[in-house]
Amino acid sequence: MGLRDTVAADWNAISGNPPYGGSRRARGRNAMVMSRRQMVAGIGALAVPFAPSAPRPPGAEPPAPDPLVVPAGVAPEKLARDEGFWRSVARRFRVSPDFVNLENGYYGIMPEPVRREYHRNVDHLNEWNSHLLRMTYKPRADEIRQRVASVLGAAKEEIALTRGGTEALQNLIAGYRRLRPGDSVMYADLDYHSMQYAMNWLADRRGVRDIPNMEILTPEEPPMYGTITAFRITGRVSEADNVAITDYLLDRHRVFTVRRGGPVRGDCVRVTPALFTSRDDVDLLALALHDVARRFTA
Repeated sequence: MGLRDTVAADWNAISGNPPYGGSRRARGRNAMVMSRRQMVAGIGALAVPFAPSAPRPPGAEPPAPDPLVVPAGVAPEKLARDEGFWRSVARRFRVSPDFVNLENGYYGIMPEPVRREYHRNVDHLNEWNSHLLRMTYKPRADEIRQRVASVLGAAKEEIALTRGGTEALQNLIAGYRRLRPGDSVMYADLDYHSMQYAMNWLADRRGVRDIPNMEILTPEEPPMYGTITAFRITGRVSEADNVAITDYLLDRHRVFTVRRGGPVRGDCVRVTPALFTSRDDVDLLALALHDVARRFTA
């Protein structure tokens, strides 16, 4: 399934159209399944404006496009190939014609309806100033949190609105309450640098520590993600080194893994859990990694 197929399926789900001709079913809170795109689309549809609408003064920019309408009863794979529909989607973004931007991972722009609503609320805040912040902001923000919670099937108290993903992840990392002094924390070497900084901060402020000489690797194929996927002891990059590590894990800790060759920076050990893998199994691996890192330090 390609990007457009996924987005088309998500839009159909938000608009109430059952995907692939399926039937609608009521879902309980714990059974709710929602992708990130569905969540964002749903939140956008439920957004509560802070500022009241006002007539457009002469000379102002034209009104934003009408709300996007997803054709009813169209299967996601067909909608994904409807170029007219996707041109309509593209028209909701104001972008420079001077270049083709294929670097949208760094910063995601607002579609025109969102941008205009954002500007209108900034103007409203500037006009009402501290009166808005002290008198009406919190109840309106709580109303938005409640509507977001309804989309997600969660309680309002479980929802926190932040300025972006970096702030959200830093808050989660810094505020995770189950960490105890002496705990070990591992993260992938391809995590965003801001997240790595936050994880390193835990050692100084929360008393946790990383595992020296342990490199956590990420997979080449996102559908193959599974906990760690692979690790390497720094400096142990040969086939013999990593066969010795897998043998040690099995003989000493009863954890079966396999050496993996091919990565540019050297061989590693692959870890691939399954649906039957328990939390205790993963905890056993975590304890074993401390022993492996000490024993096989280059």
